Amino acid sequence: MSIETLTDTILSKMSDVGKWQRYFLRHLFRLALSFRGKFNFLNMERQGCYNELTYRQNFERSFNCLAFNFELVD
Repeated sequence: MSIETLTDTILSKMSDVGKWQRYFLRHLFRLALSFRGKFNFLNMERQGCYNELTYRQNFERSFNCLAFNFELVD
């Protein structure tokens, strides 16, 4: 199972995650698993497909990590 499929399955069960946030988190998890070097916004811009401001703004949004982890374990 690919990381995108797994992430989409879990995020579709979470009602408080919108469409754009789902796309962003799918990209972020794939980027985090393949990341080399320091994990900061500037390097994420270099290796990802969004600009630095997009990463900063999306990290300011709330996300229920606990619910995501419970769904991941299930």
